[in-house]
Amino acid sequence: MKGFFDLNKEKREGRKKLIERNSSNKKELLPDDYCEICDLYKDCKSPKIDVCGDGKIKGLIVCEGPGKEEDREGKNLVGKVGKRFRKYFKDYDLDLEDFYYTNAVNCRPPNNRKPTNKELTCCYHRLKKVIEEKKPKVVFLLGDSAVNSYYMNRPDLKFFSSLPLSSCRGKVIPDMEYGCWVCHGYHPSYIERGNDDLEHIFELDFDIFIDTLDRKRPNIKWYENDVEILDEEQAWDFLNKIYDTGNLFAFDYETSSFRYYEGIHEIYLVSITTVDRTVVFYLTLRLLDVWKTILRYGDIPKIAQNLKHEHLASHWVLGVDTKGWDHDTMVASHVLDSSKRVTNLKVQTFIRWGYPDYGAELKSYMQAAPGKKNKFKEVPIEDGGLYCGRDSMFTYRLANIQKKELKAQGLERAYRLLHDGVEAFSRIEQNGIRFDVKEANRWKKELEDRIRELKNKVVNGIEARRFEKSQGRQLKYNKKLSDDDLRILLFDQLGMEVKKRTPSGKPSVDKEVLEEAKEYSELVGSELELRRLNKLTGTYLNQFFRLEVDGFIYPSFNLHLARSYRSSSDSPNFQNIPKRDEEAREIRKLIIPRDGNKIYTVDYGSMEVRILACQSRDPVLMEYIEGGGDMHGDQAEIVFDFKREDVSKEDFKKYRFITKNHWVFPLFYGSYYKSVARNTEPPSWFRPQQWESHLKDCEKKFWRKFKKTREWQDRKWEEYKKTGYITDGAWGFRRGGYLGRNMVYNFPIQGPAFHCLLWSIIEFLKRRPEWEDYLCGQIHDEMFFDAPPKIEKTLIKEVTKIMTEDIREANPWIIIPLEAEWSKGDNWFEMEEF
Repeated sequence: MKGFFDLNKEKREGRKKLIERNSSNKKELLPDDYCEICDLYKDCKSPKIDVCGDGKIKGLIVCEGPGKEEDREGKNLVGKVGKRFRKYFKDYDLDLEDFYYTNAVNCRPPNNRKPTNKELTCCYHRLKKVIEEKKPKVVFLLGDSAVNSYYMNRPDLKFFSSLPLSSCRGKVIPDMEYGCWVCHGYHPSYIERGNDDLEHIFELDFDIFIDTLDRKRPNIKWYENDVEILDEEQAWDFLNKIYDTGNLFAFDYETSSFRYYEGIHEIYLVSITTVDRTVVFYLTLRLLDVWKTILRYGDIPKIAQNLKHEHLASHWVLGVDTKGWDHDTMVASHVLDSSKRVTNLKVQTFIRWGYPDYGAELKSYMQAAPGKKNKFKEVPIEDGGLYCGRDSMFTYRLANIQKKELKAQGLERAYRLLHDGVEAFSRIEQNGIRFDVKEANRWKKELEDRIRELKNKVVNGIEARRFEKSQGRQLKYNKKLSDDDLRILLFDQLGMEVKKRTPSGKPSVDKEVLEEAKEYSELVGSELELRRLNKLTGTYLNQFFRLEVDGFIYPSFNLHLARSYRSSSDSPNFQNIPKRDEEAREIRKLIIPRDGNKIYTVDYGSMEVRILACQSRDPVLMEYIEGGGDMHGDQAEIVFDFKREDVSKEDFKKYRFITKNHWVFPLFYGSYYKSVARNTEPPSWFRPQQWESHLKDCEKKFWRKFKKTREWQDRKWEEYKKTGYITDGAWGFRRGGYLGRNMVYNFPIQGPAFHCLLWSIIEFLKRRPEWEDYLCGQIHDEMFFDAPPKIEKTLIKEVTKIMTEDIREANPWIIIPLEAEWSKGDNWFEMEEF
């Protein structure tokens, strides 16, 4: 029987001949032809600077573009940046001239501006020629432009150019087309522009480049293994063999949507990879029983890329809750590398094996609007099966590598927490959150009436008629007033002073400017209110209506996106529902419990300060927490220079709030007195010119008092500079890449604060599986229950014990007492603390 790879090869050959026929009459453009399209060469002294260096060491360095000195001398890397770069080679007893070095564009862009995509595309043909002729063993791409040029002009690799440079840097990727390794790093000019904190990251990336020079050329061919298509009888035998042996396998579904709770969806294909075989089959009625048995059987270990997808599909479509989850490659990718957008399986297969995006042609078939099925069923079996099979095949191989890496890097405990968390979230998401559709419809109609009224005031009011008279046309209105028309209204008609400008030099009409302008213009006030109401209906209400099914919404809670290793939410984003805007908070009224139940929420009290005390072991901070002192009130007296008995309770409360949020926490997270001075107003008894110097003195006192916290921060910063990453000091998570001081100080606090809640969720579901239907969400740092009042006392007692006592026993690093704070209500807005 022919495997899918054989079938696909025949199709590729057919397509290749078709392309050759269609392009036979077209003239092939040469590099100089692209120069005529670009025109950049006409505006510089040394156009088309050639590749430099003798290439004794088979490395090619690709930078951004020639600067002023390079353009004057007609040679690459001779200016200030080039001299810095050459110094790095000297530190290794190497010479830049022993390498090849060039740029993404070979002509100097005017004023050293960043090259455009058009210029990068035109010049890529010269870079391609250099690579083909010089045959480097290692290519070092420095900066966004070099990375974009290298990938965006190759259709099968274009997807990788969409990643930010922070996600590419430090990675070594095999390029199977050119037979070389590709390294990635920041451009040294970034350091020259004052980002000295980045230099140690550049040096780490440079080390990786030098080390890669000693590696043999890449030669990876295992991914050409066949993917087999099985008929029903063959699939029956295969599944029964899995059941009999109980061996580890990876599997993947192709489905009609990921919104399985809609009740209309189906599983099109199943692919399974074992140690020696990858197969794909249709899930027929005959195969259902044995497949469901395998899923239920916890002693058969299972792997998936995003196990939540396969878990929820099995639950909603097949009525099975899968047991025996062994590994989730998506979560493991995140634990190993917290960079943005690298957890996607296609990205991982490219990073590790240089394999291009094998699903690009099928993306349009896999998208489905709410309440609709996608078109994957229309994909020919040889294409759809190959795609599905590759997913499970790469997942299986990736899992084997990740397990070794997690162990070698000491990240097994961190991974296990997120793995168990994903399993817990899979169960939580099944429950859904009730949405008051009737009340939402009434409120939406009310908002739409107000929007129509306000829009009429904007486009037909006195100021609009004055605009029409002066400009000879009506205001342009498409969802909001055009920025150009607002500029005419504000700066020409009202005569407002221009205080801010956009990067392009136009007068700014951002929210801050408009807030000031509404004092003088009724139209601007109406426009701001319109924008607020449109956001209310568009961002929140309409999203709920679009995703609601039978009075419930099923938000997704994720553990593979946030770089802090906290959770995120989507479809809809439950962590983005406003708390401050009084009317926007009314959206929370639409979240209601099931009949006879109440909403209960619980989170930790003052958690981040407690975690900071655990991390720093600062005796002063610990005494404030354990002794019940008022740290924020004490600091308010120092910062605002008063005695609490000399001011009213209202003023003390106000200044304490300001101190907590604009002084204490900002300093703990890496801010300093100048920034605080800019963001806070001095009280009336301070002269403004004294404020900054006063805060400078206050900061010195602050760090004398919290000396141990400052020493802990300094240790974390040195750790980061030495290793290129920061550890959390709790579960073993670590975060790398370019981090500012505030991120270095923040990560070991905010991450563990959330992970305490995650641990508690996992533990609750282990101990009370019969109550799992009541836990419906995790929002910010709180658990969200929809539960009957009859279990209230037991629920509160058991969850509080888990959150405050059991977690400390299981995690000795928590040396400070923890507090759980509860609320309950008949909707999510009107909640009573108790």
